[in-house]
Amino acid sequence: MHTLLLTMIALGGTLVGGALVQATAGAFYAMGNTKTPTKVSTLLYTLSIPVKILAFFKFGLIGLAVTMSTYFFANSISQSWLLRKELLRKDTFAEGGALTDDGAAIAHDSR
Repeated sequence: MHTLLLTMIALGGTLVGGALVQATAGAFYAMGNTKTPTKVSTLLYTLSIPVKILAFFKFGLIGLAVTMSTYFFANSISQSWLLRKELLRKDTFAEGGALTDDGAAIAHDSR
C-alpha cells in the first residue's frame, strides 16, 4: 500500500504536466502550427527514454514514475516558452497591441 501511494504521488506531475501540454499543443494547433509541439514532444520523449530505463533499474517503479513526471513538466515548460515566443513574434502581446474581452488581438493606432 505504501508503494502504491508513493507511485501515485510521483505520477502527480504526469497529470498536471499532461494537462498543460494539451493546452499548449491546442494553442499551437489553433494557430495552424502542428509541427512545433510534435517536434518538441518527440525530441524530449526520445531523450527521456534512456533516463527512464536507468531510473527504473536504479530506483524501480518510483524512479520510472518520477522521470515520467519530469518529462511531462519539461515538455509543458518547453512548449509554453515556445508558445510565448511565437505570440510575441506575431505581435499579439507586443507594445501597441491589446486583447479584447473575448481574447482577440487588436492593434492600437499610435498616430
